[in-house]
Amino acid sequence: MERPQISDRWRRVGALAAALVTGLLLGAPSAGAVVSTVKPLKIRTETVKPATATVPYAQSLTAVGGTAPYTFTVESGSLPEGISLSPSGELSGTPNAAGASTFSVLATDSSSPAQSATKTYTLTVQLDVGPKSLRKANAWSYSQTLLSATGGTGPYNFSVVSGALPEGVELFSEPGNDKLSGSPYRAGTYTFTIAAADTASAATGTRTYKLHVGLGMSPHEGREVPTATVGQSYGEAICASGASASSTYVLSEGTLPEGLTLAPPVPEVENCAKITGTPEQAGKFNFTITATDDVSGMSRSVKLYVLVWSVGFPGGAVTLEETPREGLPPEAENISLTTKHEANGIISGTMFGGNFSSGKWSYNTVTHAVRFKWPETTGPEGEPGANLLYTGTCEPVAEKCTGENSRGSFTLKRF
Repeated sequence: MERPQISDRWRRVGALAAALVTGLLLGAPSAGAVVSTVKPLKIRTETVKPATATVPYAQSLTAVGGTAPYTFTVESGSLPEGISLSPSGELSGTPNAAGASTFSVLATDSSSPAQSATKTYTLTVQLDVGPKSLRKANAWSYSQTLLSATGGTGPYNFSVVSGALPEGVELFSEPGNDKLSGSPYRAGTYTFTIAAADTASAATGTRTYKLHVGLGMSPHEGREVPTATVGQSYGEAICASGASASSTYVLSEGTLPEGLTLAPPVPEVENCAKITGTPEQAGKFNFTITATDDVSGMSRSVKLYVLVWSVGFPGGAVTLEETPREGLPPEAENISLTTKHEANGIISGTMFGGNFSSGKWSYNTVTHAVRFKWPETTGPEGEPGANLLYTGTCEPVAEKCTGENSRGSFTLKRF
């Protein structure tokens, strides 16, 4: 008698049932169940950035895999003094000395049992190079800058390791007197990096600077240009330094005395403008001149003023009036002054009067200060002079000088 044939369909059903029974007996998940796979824990931060001595520092360490949150600790080695590691993985603090520190960090996750991972780092603390920035300079006018470094033992050697200083500026490295000094020739923006090396250790540090050099101007800001006199020919150069071979000058504010104009530079001959002409009015005149480099477009303005005297004062014939501290004032005295112009801006000479011998006097054209002494014989009205020193100040436009001495006050004024 033949066995009944079992169809393929029933064979598959039987095989599946057998597999389920076997799986239940072995503890395997049933059909349709979700299998949970936890990835291995790994510290993701590969390296730490360098720090700078005496400068606050912060760096975050991160991890992946395992079960968050993670806890970070220093497993071996040591952190730089002033730096600590928080459980959340924050390296922070202010290192106080340059050097290199190697340490291993242990990261632990929150699974049970916990997973862990380690990574070794080297944190380098550099010297702090100062100053932090450089002040703007002008062509042919630069205040020296002292260089410094902290975080090492010293002394330090400084050098330019990339970029270039402006032509005319040099780095002088001498213990205790390391500096940038000189006079930049050309306007522009210069980028360079200065390195400091500790001679007592291997510690180093760098800082990158930008030095902006603007146009220089002569005369300088706020200055009085040489005094002019009504009816006398006048000329004074206004020069921009650090520019290309061609610059444009304009009177951007204020006015020049009537009769004076701002003449442009002569092409291919000079790069200076000139205030020129013959002034027709006395007074004090404030004005601003702006120079612009035709190539770079850089510009610089300078505020100036000029005094125009009606005649050359002091000098020539003047009236001396005195007010003594006690007694009646003497009669005004007409005196004559001889003048000699000296290179330092001083006018000096002698003074003559009908009632006394000659005395010496001087006038500072920059500060408008006057001083004179009576002769040793007799002073005004025949009184003993005994070299009495008179000092005071002058008002050129008003053509008057006032001051005092131990006996009283005085006024010198134009006839």
